[in-house]
Amino acid sequence: MGVRLYNDDEHYADTVISAADGRSTIYDLLDGQYVNRFINRM
Repeated sequence: MGVRLYNDDEHYADTVISAADGRSTIYDLLDGQYVNRFINRM
């Protein structure tokens, strides 16, 4: 969604890019909401 700074300012993002590995991004951060057969096979 964005970031919250130490001074509690909030900055919302149009796009968020994950720097985590693919498995963590898909299954943990996105709760598996965008999984399909192709992704599961990989």
